[in-house]
Parts: sequence; structure tokens; C-alpha cells
Amino acid sequence: MNTTHDAERVRRVTLSYASEPGDEITTQMIARYGTAETIESITASRPPDLRSIDHDAVIDWQDRVSARLQTRTPSGVMKAALRHGMKIVIPGDPDWPTQLDDLSNPPVALYVKGDLSPLGRDTSSIVTLVGSRAATGYGEFVTQETVQGLTAEGFTIVSGAAYGIEGAAMRSALAAGDCPVAFLAGGLDRPYPAGHQELVDRIAENGAVASEVPPGMTPTKWRLMQRNRLLAAASGATVVVEAGSRSGSLHVAANAARLGREVAAFPGPVTPANSAGTHLLIADGVAQLVTSATDIRQLIDGGTSDGPSPIGGIGSVPRIDQVRSRNLASRSDAAERSGIAI
Repeated sequence: MNTTHDAERVRRVTLSYASEPGDEITTQMIARYGTAETIESITASRPPDLRSIDHDAVIDWQDRVSARLQTRTPSGVMKAALRHGMKIVIPGDPDWPTQLDDLSNPPVALYVKGDLSPLGRDTSSIVTLVGSRAATGYGEFVTQETVQGLTAEGFTIVSGAAYGIEGAAMRSALAAGDCPVAFLAGGLDRPYPAGHQELVDRIAENGAVASEVPPGMTPTKWRLMQRNRLLAAASGATVVVEAGSRSGSLHVAANAARLGREVAAFPGPVTPANSAGTHLLIADGVAQLVTSATDIRQLIDGGTSDGPSPIGGIGSVPRIDQVRSRNLASRSDAAERSGIAI
């Protein structure tokens, strides 16, 4: 038994309910002082010294986090996790997905049902698929065909469990015999949406579901936004299948671009609003235009396609690298200019 690592787990559990996911000050505190001193500083009479953070903001952080420290106990959270069949994974554990450490604000811990080992593979064999909750028949068909093509070549599929494209991606991956991984924004004991409880259970049985918040916590808007960075970091490529101009999927794509991951998007019909977001990603150079699983594999491999590989009724569309007329400095800059980066 590693008592030092056990103590670290308890401290990280404490911070997982006392602090919101992706909290900038918590992240900086852990990086500079470690988890033990971070917890001690929460109730200290003098605020900790973080030169890059405004003094008043640090005091506000102390007030906010100290209040939440009183709401639960680490032992209570750990017992609740065990009762709901969850394990708590922290950095240093064999099944910790080290690619999440690429984030500037990595999770302090993960609550997991199932087997996270598929994320321990090279990220070039992992693809994140996201898209609109209000998916069309076109979007669901493209998702199904793409997932079938990717899983046939040994790719692991990562997504969420929302309605629309995310749910279609998970169902298609399960049908193909894959071990998919879903990241949720709330506690795993209260999956969102509630209508996907059965789907979440199937994902946990065959792959894994994970969250950075403990059981009992609700999927707020902030937590949904922070969940997006995990989707982006978990894989070597993020693919947006179908999304409107205000879809959260664009936020996933922007996070992936900032991390230097590959970003791809499927074109759609020009008139419906459902594909306005994917067209924006392509037009601004954030995403590579793809039309098939083969295109995605070649993008990850760093190769080029001899031509598009249409699926169904998508039609023949030139690759974006053949038609791009602007020399964008980087996809991250493009994401900033598009207003889709955080």
C-alpha cells in the first residue's frame, strides 16, 4: 500500500468537490504548492501568493472554496463513489489518461465507471466525435457510417452522452463492438440527459464513463463547458459531424485546436442551420474538411487523400487543403477570430 499516494487521493477528492472543474486558481495552486498546501491555504488567514492572479480574486477564491469545503467530506464522497460502483482515478494511477495533462487546467481527479485503459493507448488511435443535440437524419447517418469505418480500423471513439450526435456516436460504437469512452459533466450517478441512463450504463459495461466531479453534482452550464476540454484532450483528433453556429461542439473544436490536436468537420447542406457551425470551422481554417472515416484516418496519419471519399448522399467535395485561399497562422488563431475559442 502506497500511503503517500492514498493521502494524495484523499486531497484530490477534497478539491474535486470544493473547487469547480477547470478553476484557474486551483490549478495554479496545485502546480505551485501541491494539493496539501492548496487545501491548507483555502482557510488560511492570509491569501496565498499567486503573482499572475489579482489579490482580490484569490480572496474570492478562498471564500468560495472554503464554503464548499463544509458541504461534504472526502470519506463521504469516497463511500458514495464506491456505493455507485465508481473508482477514483488520479495522476500517477496506471489508468490515468496522461493526455489530459496536456491541458493548462487538467482535472484533479476522475470518477470512473468501467475501463479507462482504451485511453492509455496512443492518442493517434482515439477520435472524439461531437455534434448537435438536434441532429438531423443526415447527421446521424454520417455519424453511424464514420464510427463504423473508424472502429473497423481499430480506433476508440470518445464522446459525451447527450442527445443527437453524441448519443449516435456512442450507440454506433457499441454496435460495432468498440469500447467507447464518454465524459459527463455531472456526477455519474445522475447522467445528463436522464433519458440516456440506459445508454450510459451500456457504455460503462463495455467501455467507460468518466467525470471530474463526484457523485451527486449536477451538470451545470460551466461544467458542460469544462467537460468539452476533456473531450478535446482525450484524443488525437476531434471531428464535428453536424453543428449549428452556437453549438458547444465548436468549443470542443477550439480546445482541440489550442492543444495542437487535429480538427475535422463534415460539410452539410448549405441551407439548414444545423451545418452552419461545421461550415464556419472549415471556412476559418480551424477544421479540415472530411467526408469519410478514411479522410479522418489519413488526417491523423499526416497523409493526404487522392480525392474525397463520399458516403451516402454527401457528394463529391474537394478537400479543404485544395481550396483554402488564406494562409492562416494557426488553427488556434482562427478559432480566436471565429469567436469560438474560450
